[in-house]
Amino acid sequence: MQKFWNSIGIALGGLLVVLILYLNITLYYQPVVDMRDGHVQYDDLLQELRGLKQSLDDGAADDMQELYPEGYVFMNALYGLAWADVARQTDAGDALYREAFQEVERSCDYLGSETAREIFDEFLPLSYGAFYQGWYNYVVGRKLLLQAPSKRSPSEVAAFRGRCQDIAQAIQSDKTPYPPSYRFGAWPADVIVGVASLSLHDKLFKPHYQNVIDAWIKRVRAQLDGHGLIPHEVDPVTGAMREGARGSSQSLMLSFLPEIDSAFAREQFERYRALFIAHRFGLPCIREYPAGTVGFGDIDSGPVILHAGAAASLAGLRTLALYHEQQDYVGLRNSIEAFGVPMTHDGKKRYLFGQLPMADAFIAWGHAAASSSAKASGAWKLKFHIYSGLLVLLVAGTWMYFRKRRAKRSE
Repeated sequence: MQKFWNSIGIALGGLLVVLILYLNITLYYQPVVDMRDGHVQYDDLLQELRGLKQSLDDGAADDMQELYPEGYVFMNALYGLAWADVARQTDAGDALYREAFQEVERSCDYLGSETAREIFDEFLPLSYGAFYQGWYNYVVGRKLLLQAPSKRSPSEVAAFRGRCQDIAQAIQSDKTPYPPSYRFGAWPADVIVGVASLSLHDKLFKPHYQNVIDAWIKRVRAQLDGHGLIPHEVDPVTGAMREGARGSSQSLMLSFLPEIDSAFAREQFERYRALFIAHRFGLPCIREYPAGTVGFGDIDSGPVILHAGAAASLAGLRTLALYHEQQDYVGLRNSIEAFGVPMTHDGKKRYLFGQLPMADAFIAWGHAAASSSAKASGAWKLKFHIYSGLLVLLVAGTWMYFRKRRAKRSE
């Protein structure tokens, strides 16, 4: 019996050492980049997007709706926006561009469906709420931006412009700059996506909404939380703050703010960097709650471990790329690669054994914002290597201690 337990201990110790080695090696991950037809193509990102396409074909958006209140919309929106980034960097005559545009179009179709709308209230001040209108309108705006004016559907253009008018009217409410997503709640992160769609309108057509956006930003600046950041949740009627800034919503908002007001976006990011970007065992992550405060995980944050938020970190991947924080971006990207258990099969890449497509969508959206050639100095890995080495020595020392102890007993 003693030999059996010895064998189990050795096997577990060996597995732990192998896992530690795997994590340390994977931190050196670099996305695969190929040259095809004279153009750079980011194979890893394309594999992720094709994995997501397969997941969506298999009903992933409906599955995520069972886990998250807005899972269906989120899945289709993030998928479409990641493909829009690919199309933006690809020549319009390429086969890859045609594939990318087709997938953006598919996302718009799903987002405009009754299935996408059915959980939202049509009779809110902004019909179907700020979340649905914002994400749907923004994705459609990105699709229109990819098309030449002569190729755009007149009915789709008219519908987009109509939604822009509705969003503009809603954010000019006398009581609050944040129209609700549901009757019981309003979240600034939902509203910011809609405001970003107004900025898209002014890129697509004759500028019309800049004064509305400027006035909205002025009101937002007047209602920041104690850290000088946009709050996480506000009262849907009065706009009074219910909860201050959190990493999950900050990461999302900062991905859209540069399109609305680049100067304000940079101010907000500097505060975010000081309060939310952290490191655990040398690896970068995004806190869910500001430094110096403690909170628990919920439906918005996902798991919170050592103050690091799962949703905040996944959404923060794109934020770090957009604000050119290359060192932390590469560190976070490679940490996700190490701990996310990626698997590639038949040209399709999935994380977490393919069990949480929502995570795949956020990761692909983050990767789509950055150059696959992004590099960083190796210094960020050093602490993790040291901690890993100490853990291996502890395991080896513990094994040797108990081995010697058993040897003395048997004498």
